Order: sequence, then C-alpha cells, then structure tokens
Amino acid sequence: AAPPVLVRAAVDAEALRDVVEVAETISRGQAVLCTVEGSILVAADMAAAVHVEDSTGIVRPARVWELEHPWASKADGSFVRKAKPLFTFVEAGFRVSAWSLGGGPSDTLGLGSNLRVILAVPRDAFYDAVMGPLVPWVTATAATPVVALVSFTLTAGLLRCCLAVWRRHQAAMVLSQS
Repeated sequence: AAPPVLVRAAVDAEALRDVVEVAETISRGQAVLCTVEGSILVAADMAAAVHVEDSTGIVRPARVWELEHPWASKADGSFVRKAKPLFTFVEAGFRVSAWSLGGGPSDTLGLGSNLRVILAVPRDAFYDAVMGPLVPWVTATAATPVVALVSFTLTAGLLRCCLAVWRRHQAAMVLSQS
C-alpha cells in the first residue's frame, strides 16, 4: 500500500513559465524546465508537466522523455543529467539540447545546478521564407567560379602534358628520319 501523504507542496510556476515562454520565443522551438532527474517543472503547456498513472491514478510530475513530442523519447535521463552541448542530438527535424540553469554566485540552495532547460529547435527555425529557397542557387553561384577555375587548371595541365608528349614524339620522328 502507498504511504499516506504527509506534506503537499505547491509551487507558483508563473515566473518560471515566463522563462520558458521567452526561451521558446527566442529559439523558435519548444522549451521545458525540469529537474536534473528529468521531472518537468514548467512547460508552455502546463498539462504536459503532469503525468497520471493509468493503473493507479497517481499524479506525479511528468518526465521529459514522456512528453508527446517526436524528439522526447531520445531525451533520456543521462542526456538531461549531463546537460552538455556535446550531447546535443537531432531527432525528427528538431535539434535538442539540454542546458544547466546557472544559479549565479548567490545560489546557496544549489537550485541552478539542479535545474535544466531542454530546448528543441526545428532545423528550419531560422530559415527565412523569402531568402531560404534561394540558398541552393546562391551556393551554386558561389561554387561556379571555383569549379570553373579547377576545370580550366586541369584542362591546361592536361593540354600541356599532351603537347609535351606530342613534341617528344615529333622530335623522335625527326631524329628517326635523319
């Protein structure tokens, strides 16, 4: 049997929700604030921060990897705990990274080192609708002089080799006729 609940704590997450909303606005993606264990504290949609066990009805904080986002299943416990740019991954068109929320010099409770911001940014988040389609054309235009220069250089080298062989052949023909 489950132990009785001795203490209930409530946290006003409104200030933290502003942090998540600003992170989502700046990154043009999805942001979640969670603990080092992966328990979600704040999300843009606070319904995602709560998980209800189907079998028992127990309500608990949802974990990052339990979110219903295409990238969430790969954001496991070690990814959240380590929170290093080295472990950034791409899944389902999202670049997902975990960041430790620094608490500053007066962080006496260590809250900053125990909090994580998970950012999932679509790969095309900073892809301009007008300029974006021009990227392949601009790349081709920029590469054209390089390709032309390499082609002309190789052609000139090949012609020079062929002329040298032809001259040797002509010189050999003159010597053999005399």
